[in-house]
Amino acid sequence: MRRTILFAFTVIAALTAAILASSSLPASSWAAEGETLIRVTDENNKVGFINAQGEIVVAPQFDGAQEFSEGVVAVLVNGKWGYVDSAGQVVIEPQFDDAGPFLEGRALAGGKGPQGIRYGFIDSTGQFVVEPKYGSVTSFREGLAKVTEPTFSGYIDRQGSFVIEPEFQQAFGFREGLALVNVGEKWGYINPEGEAVIPPTFVFATDFSEGLAVVPTAENKYGYIDPSGQFVIEPQFDEARPFKDGVALVGQAGSDDPAAMRFGPYTYRLIDRQGQTIAELAVTPSGNFVDGLVPVSTLEGRAGYMDIQGQLVVEPKYDVTLEFSEGLGVVGINGKMGAIDKTGQVIIEPQFDILNNFFEGLASFMADNKFGFVDKSGQVVIPPQYEYAGQFSEGLAPVSVGGKYGFIDQKGNEVIKPQFDNASSFINGLAAVSANGKTGYIDPTGAWVIEPQFVYAFEFGDDGLAPAAIGGDESYIDVSGTVVFTSPGLYAGDFKDGLAAVQENGRWGFMDQTGKLVIPAQFEQSMYFSEGLAAVQVDNLWGFIDQQGSFVVEPQYEFVGDFTDGYAMVVKGNKAGFIDKTGQVVIEPQFEQVLNFADGLAAVQQNGLWGFIDATGQVVISPQFTQINSSSVGQQPVFFAEGLAPVSDQSGLFGYIDKTGQFVIQPQFVWADIFKDGLAFVQLTSADGQPQQGYLNPQGEFVWGPVASAGGFGMQ
Repeated sequence: MRRTILFAFTVIAALTAAILASSSLPASSWAAEGETLIRVTDENNKVGFINAQGEIVVAPQFDGAQEFSEGVVAVLVNGKWGYVDSAGQVVIEPQFDDAGPFLEGRALAGGKGPQGIRYGFIDSTGQFVVEPKYGSVTSFREGLAKVTEPTFSGYIDRQGSFVIEPEFQQAFGFREGLALVNVGEKWGYINPEGEAVIPPTFVFATDFSEGLAVVPTAENKYGYIDPSGQFVIEPQFDEARPFKDGVALVGQAGSDDPAAMRFGPYTYRLIDRQGQTIAELAVTPSGNFVDGLVPVSTLEGRAGYMDIQGQLVVEPKYDVTLEFSEGLGVVGINGKMGAIDKTGQVIIEPQFDILNNFFEGLASFMADNKFGFVDKSGQVVIPPQYEYAGQFSEGLAPVSVGGKYGFIDQKGNEVIKPQFDNASSFINGLAAVSANGKTGYIDPTGAWVIEPQFVYAFEFGDDGLAPAAIGGDESYIDVSGTVVFTSPGLYAGDFKDGLAAVQENGRWGFMDQTGKLVIPAQFEQSMYFSEGLAAVQVDNLWGFIDQQGSFVVEPQYEFVGDFTDGYAMVVKGNKAGFIDKTGQVVIEPQFEQVLNFADGLAAVQQNGLWGFIDATGQVVISPQFTQINSSSVGQQPVFFAEGLAPVSDQSGLFGYIDKTGQFVIQPQFVWADIFKDGLAFVQLTSADGQPQQGYLNPQGEFVWGPVASAGGFGMQ
């Protein structure tokens, strides 16, 4: 749950984008899917685009820009949104107070009125095909878009006609031919004709974490249920956390004393999706799994990191360890903080009084009671000069000067002057800030979008709602500032598939988006379908069911992964292999770790080194690399992007190999990303030991840089 409450020294929620650095044309940049343009931002914080050769195609001139979609991109000019093409030509004049990308020939757009922003849909000429009259809309998906007005949701077609009348208290977009809807107090699924394919009989419905949800009994014992509501791991735990990467942390008290059961201390273990114990832990988890590692501590107070097999990857030797962020783990020892990589190698020597997690490539640090920012090489990018500094989000970070809060960009330029009593990071284009004891929301120019009126307020989620307190009640507001409903309790969470966790009288339950407590507050605290099958857990063992709920693969494995390219990873006897969709073992479990197949190859680990096998299990690239960098599209991994994969040899330096395992670009970089649209971002060290970075083409030639990394050049 991403939650930012406005009080001194606010802690901001994590984003996942990586930021690079440049001394000439700093940018938060990305190459949109199917496009060859990369967004860059100049020293005046104006946005433009370069091509794969590093040439400026659209000169930096916009106040903001979104992703290219269907040949155009939404741009912000003087507070209004319009659209330009890939040549930078204006195709739709800036005129909208809010706008989104084009999908299926339509883009959502809205304008402010007496009731706040009202949304409709425009075509490629900028004309409203669906008049802006709805308080909330989602983009078109599978030919339909969800609209809400005033409190009920339905679905319209591309001409704006209702295909499914607004009769649902809450509804979600169509995915794979089904949409999750709420009728009365129950949840179910409809098809594009509005027919209840799965009748609304559930008190709630959710995508669950990897197919399983944590729920307690009346006796406050936690277990895991599957999407049918059946317990696949019986309630038995005093603490249970969601599944991630196929494993979950569970804890049990040392006695049946109610106080011990509620507050601990607990002993912890890792379980798989069958409830099978993977490892008994002699350490206590102090965070969540990120990049396959979780910070842990010993009874003696020493901190390290553990992997999802329960193995200590970084021995407990630090005073403190934080969750990994953007490939680095912040650690503290002897009163100073630095950062290590996933192998435990020190990347940033402990030297700062405080070092926070990385966001958008930068981390705030404190030295001599002042805050500044460093990049991922430890280079000081913005000198310590602020009384407080929050995390970067959407290119801006809140900072405090003279007791007032404002915002800076990634080069330290003041974008919004310090003037607020408090401020949180930007999320979805809005930041909650307070003035004169009340909280409201501003846009990236510093203009008020929702006037300050709340006791406190949080960021808006993807559902377009934000918790905000008025008087003694916590309510949920929309982007116009209108109260949609009042929460039945305080400390409510963000909505996920229509439900939010909420605390009432010290217990947790779940409410729907009408504010109704649909799962009573009684709590202290299966994988998704892929290629037609879903992993489920029975009697502590994993198997796979089809969409009718029949077992295709009987439960027999300690851990499994999703199906990709027709294969799924399985673990038996702590060794990993692959099965096909009939359940046949096609590659015997024999590896320490495996990653899903992509383009006919799977990454495997033996003796601590990585290589690749084909679909027959034949080793095509022998295990020899210490690290393989990859990306993903949905649940599908990407190793060889545009024919090349970034890997590190035993020197720890990265280069690029082809599918024969030969280095096409020799190891020389301290970091290397996959190729996208003909470019790859790399970091290296100059001859005089200074950190540098830039973009390579597939021939290993720099088309941009290398430049010193002390600027704000980035890829998202």
